Parts: sequence; C-alpha cells; structure tokens
Amino acid sequence: MIKAKAIIPLLLLCTLSLFVVGMKTVDSQYSEIIYIAPEGISPETAPIQKDGNLYVFTENILDYSIVVLMDNIIVDGAGYTLEGGGEVGIDLTGRSNVTIRNLGIRGFYFGINLVGSSNSLIAENKISAGYGITIQQSSNGNTIEGNEVRSSNYGIYIDSSSNSKIQNNKMEGNSFNFVVYGNELSHFAHQVESSNTVDGKNTYYLVNGSNLVIDSNRYPNIGFLALVNCTGATIQDLELSNNGQGIMMAYTTSVTIAENTLTDNLDGIWLFSCSENTVLNNNIKGNYGGIKITQNSQSNSISRNNITGNNNGITLFASSANMIIENNITGNNFGGVVVREASNNILYGNRFVENSNQVYDVNMDDQSYAPSLNIWDAGYPLGGNHWSDYTGIDEKSGPNQDQPGSDGIGDTPFSISLSNKDNYPLGPFYGVPDEVAPVISIISPENTTYTQDSINLIFTVDRATSWIGYSLNGENTVPIVGNVSLSPFVDGSYNIVVHATDTEGNTGISEVVYFNINTQAVFPTIVVAVAIIVIVIIALAVIIIKKRKQPEKEN
Repeated sequence: MIKAKAIIPLLLLCTLSLFVVGMKTVDSQYSEIIYIAPEGISPETAPIQKDGNLYVFTENILDYSIVVLMDNIIVDGAGYTLEGGGEVGIDLTGRSNVTIRNLGIRGFYFGINLVGSSNSLIAENKISAGYGITIQQSSNGNTIEGNEVRSSNYGIYIDSSSNSKIQNNKMEGNSFNFVVYGNELSHFAHQVESSNTVDGKNTYYLVNGSNLVIDSNRYPNIGFLALVNCTGATIQDLELSNNGQGIMMAYTTSVTIAENTLTDNLDGIWLFSCSENTVLNNNIKGNYGGIKITQNSQSNSISRNNITGNNNGITLFASSANMIIENNITGNNFGGVVVREASNNILYGNRFVENSNQVYDVNMDDQSYAPSLNIWDAGYPLGGNHWSDYTGIDEKSGPNQDQPGSDGIGDTPFSISLSNKDNYPLGPFYGVPDEVAPVISIISPENTTYTQDSINLIFTVDRATSWIGYSLNGENTVPIVGNVSLSPFVDGSYNIVVHATDTEGNTGISEVVYFNINTQAVFPTIVVAVAIIVIVIIALAVIIIKKRKQPEKEN
C-alpha cells in the first residue's frame, strides 16, 4: 500500500493548493505594499489620487500590493494596471462597502482577496493571477460584476460565504474557471446569473428548483451547472470541464445524472449533503476528484460510470448507505475509492484496475479519523468486485467456495484493509486471455411511452451466461434467468439496463433504455372509441325508425 501522509491535506480540503497537476505557475517574488488607511495613503508617493472617499490610479503601479484598511471607499483603477509578484494584489480582509473597479491586476497569487468582507463591489476589472477573485471565510453580500478573469489557476473562487451576486463576468482560459465550496446551506445561497460565462459558455446556478430537465437540447451552451436545495431533476448529455465542479449539487434530492462527460474539473460530480440521487453512465476523466460524496450524503446510487484517469476516482467523506455498483474505476492516480469516516456503504460489481491505491482509507495514515467499515460484495452468487491485483484462483464454487467447478468468483476473499474485505471477488481474473465483455441488446422496452402498467423485458446476449440481472432507475440489480414481464408501474419516467456475466466471468452492460408510463392516456382513447360507437348506433337507429314510418308507395 502506498503511504501518502504528505498528500492527505489535499484529500481533506476543498481549497486545493496550486500544486494540482496542470495548473499555471505564478511568480512568487516579493512586492512592496501600498496602504489605503484613514491616516492617508502610504507611501505618499504612490500614484493614487484621493478625492473624498474616491481613490483613483494616475498611472500603472508595478511591484506593489495594495492593502485597504478603510470601509466605504471606492478604488478606481482608471484603466491602469497593478502588477506584482506578491501574495495579494488587493487585500480587502475585514472590509465593508468597498468598491474596486476598472483596474487591471496581474501576477499575484490572489488578484482580489475578500476575507471576512461584506457588501463590497468588484466591477469591470481585468485579472490574471493564481486566484483571480476570491470570496472566503464569511464574506457575505458581495457583488462581482463585469470582470474578466483570464489565464489564472482559479477564476472566481467562493468558499464558506453567503449571498454573493455574480453577474456578467467572463472567465476564460483558467484551469478552474468557477468554483463554489461551503460547509452549510447558507454557503451555497448565491445569485449566480447565466450572464456569467466560462470559456464562452453560460453558468447555470439553480436554487430551490423542482422537476427540472437539463440537457444539451434545452441548455445548448451550458458551461457550469449547480443545483442547490432542489428536488427532482434529470441532468443528461452535457459536457462540462475546467471548473471547480463539473456538476455541483448541495442539499438536493431525487436527481438523475446520466450520460454526461465531465473532464478536467476539481470534482467531476460533487454531492454535498445530497440524498436519493442517481449517478448513471457518465464518463468522468482527468479530474482531481471523479465523484465526491460528502457531508452526510445518503442513499445515492452510483452505477455504471466510467471513472478513469482522475487523481481520486470516488471519494466518500462522512456519508453512508450509498450504493456504488458496476462502475469502471481504472487508472486513477492516487485512489480508486478514497474514504474518510464513511461506513455502511455498499460496493459491488465494480471494476478496480490499476489504481495506485485500489481503496484508500484516510485512517491508514491518520488515526484521528475512525476507520470506515463498508460492504464490498452482494453475497453469493452476485459476488463482489473485480480487482486487478487479486492473486487468487477460481477452481471452486458455491457460497463457501468449496464445491467442485469454477463459477467466476475467486476461491478466497480479497483483503482491502484489516476491517474490510471482498468475500466474493469477481473474474475476469487478470492474465486470463478472454476478457471480452458480452454484448447485450434490449429489444423491449423501447424509448417510448407505454399506456399500460406492465412491460415485457426482452433482450439478447451474444454468448452463454452464468448470471443475468436488470436494474431499474439505477436501483439494486435484480437477478433473472431470461426475458421477463415487469409490473406494476406507476405513471412516470424510467430507465432500465440489463447486465450479464458470461461463463468466463466477463461482465457486460446494455445501453440504457429510457421509457415513460402514462396509463392516464388510455382513458381518453376509450372514451372517444365508445363515443364513436354510440353515435354510430344512434345514427343507425334513426335511419331504421324513419324507414318504418314512411308510407308504402302505391303500385
């Protein structure tokens, strides 16, 4: 097991340092400081003209930082540039009602830094820095408007602050354009308008929404997505990159995130205090964290995602009762699954291949955290997970692996830690030539609406199988032996997949089929049909009666 005490702070903190791979470097040379204080401007030779509460640049300022020690003032750059190599370009720590406008800022670790600051306005500035604009540590009620942040590590970074108003900003060419973190619901209560752009695409920060449908057709130019305190949504077919989170959800329930591509973010998908959501069939690659599940997030289903080439594949912090099923967790640089005080989660059917640590518990290097105790298999015959470093063999079968004949399950458990093991590790057992997954095709249902409360699940598999199952809406896999009728359904939207394990131990998954049930549509059809029949009968009756009443013609 690789030991990594030095990297633990990166695993535990949301605010990452600039040592993340791929970030831009910032010159760290020292800058002198200009103070704007009640006593005046220091040094007095600084090219800033004071007029009441207005402070105006009169020329470019090089190799200086500015520290503001007054409230209720306006600093106007007048189109000039502040450039240096110090830590903070403009420091507004503890300030209230300060405006910074019309200024170019370059070369600092923090361009404009608000710490414990309130009700300030940052407007019409052009910034290139390590962190462009930072709002943190209870900086509440600030407005960030009309700025351009380019070629920085972070564009606009908000952490543990509330009630920010973010509008008409352009963030382009930054490693992570827009970032929002927090520790409670109020920290996510921001007004972020779609007029903000990240690499030319709009930001959508949706608060208190319900029954949302967010896809590439309805949102064709989406660059950032957050759902805060929302209930019910489908997020599908998006491509999101270069932000703090590709998809960020906080205090949100009953959302399906499916068929999205999330690359080069700090977190591909971040669930913060979220429950009963489904994350299904997404491609999550090259992020710092692939999927992060934190802060008492429970009963979420994470299934059939391709999670490859991230630093951490799936992170579970202080969360429980989540289902992690049938994901491809491959080639992640630090951990396939990283856990910290996250117990009673269920993980099976996943493919762990060549992660630096297949599973890493922070407790391994820091005993101040309790060990995480999770369930790593679904019993026999469903089994556990595929492990590329499993060295056991498959010569036996049965619940105790003591019966003759192989069954695609390793004969001995896979040890994960002192307190965690996979009792039924799955094949394919690496080094076996046949590792080609079976091909599964669903014939019924189709991508349509059904008016009855039952459907026939009909599918084909291209080879002999040792096990077959289906999953509805990302829920637990239900074993079956072949085609089956499923009922009853209530009206609503559904998705279904079939997966199968062949006799060589290879597992395949079908494409997802999306369908709707609407039994209410039957009633109007029947009414119309009955009405037509009644009209026809009445018409025939009238004709017959008229004929009987006509007098006979004389011959």
